[in-house]
Formats: sequence, C-alpha cells, structure tokens
Amino acid sequence: MDSILNTVGSFVGVGKSAAVEKENSRLKAENERIRKDIENTVRSEVEKQTRILVREKQNAETERDRALAQNRSLAIEKDKTIRMLKGALKASKDLLNVFADILYKASEVFKAAIDAIISFGTEQYKSVFAPSEASDIKSVMQEYGKTTEQRKAIGAWLCDYAEHLQPFDEIKHRYTLNEVGDVAEGKYDWKIERGQGGIRL
Repeated sequence: MDSILNTVGSFVGVGKSAAVEKENSRLKAENERIRKDIENTVRSEVEKQTRILVREKQNAETERDRALAQNRSLAIEKDKTIRMLKGALKASKDLLNVFADILYKASEVFKAAIDAIISFGTEQYKSVFAPSEASDIKSVMQEYGKTTEQRKAIGAWLCDYAEHLQPFDEIKHRYTLNEVGDVAEGKYDWKIERGQGGIRL
C-alpha cells in the first residue's frame, strides 16, 4: 500500500514539476517578447529624436547665420529665436536621456558603451579607447545611425548621457567628444578589427 501511495505521489510531483517548468518557459518567452518590444520602441524613438536634434541644430545654425547677416536692430529677435531653439534642444535632450536610461538598463552593449565613455571622460591619463570599448560604442552608433553624420550625432548623445551620469571637466568633455567622433568616422575601425576580429554588431 505504501509503495502504491509513493508511486502516486511521485506521479503527482512529476506533474507539478512539469507544470512549473511549462509556466517558467512561458514567462521567459513573454519576458523576451516584452524586452524586444521595448528595445524596438526605444530604437525607433532614438532614431526619431536624433533626427530632430540634427534638424534643430541645422535650423539653429541657419537662423544664427541669417540673424548675424541682418541689421543690428534684429539682435533682440535673434536672441528670442536662439532661446526658443535652445528650449527645443533641451526638451529633446531630456527625452533622449529618458530613452538612454531605458537602454542603459536593458542593453549590455549600450551600458558597456556608456561605461567606456564615462571611464574615458573621468580618468586623467586615458588618451584612447581600448578596441573592445570602441567596438561597443561603434555598435550602438551603427544600431541607431546609418550615415557618419547620424553616427556623430549618436556619439554626441552618448557623451551627453555619460556626462549626465558622471560629470566631466570642460577639457575632458571636448577631448571625449572628439574621440567618440573619431569612432563615428571610422578612425578606430582598424583597432577594432585587429583587436577583436571585426566590429561586434
């Protein structure tokens, strides 16, 4: 009798275990689907906001050049326009920081790229990116930008977000932005290929 009860109990336990495993598999699949949905939504929004930033920057430069060519009496109007454009840029930057917060938590490559920029911007004697760091930065740029100009805009966004997390001094800010720009322009490609056998996507 005891052996029959043990056998029945064993079958019930196996059934519960199988149900738990099935539920775990379902939850993992659901989590993966949600993670991909979030990444796709964020990618789309980052592309959109980057295009806005590039466009606003071009508009600001065009407006500045037009205003400078005008009579001095237009100085007040120019200042108003610049303030308005700065406000629009700040709003876009704040929105991009929200997307960056999401990506920093959801994407290992994005987090690695930001951490590399923070390390570069805060370490006094660091003068170049390691091949693996450049590879992570390049991967993020390629994910959200198709042209060199777009990748440079993505690089500026990455630097802004890195400084949002960990402020740099002014000299390091300029130097870091230039070095990230070099990654966007392909000046690190040979180091990446030599150090890792190709760009990691």
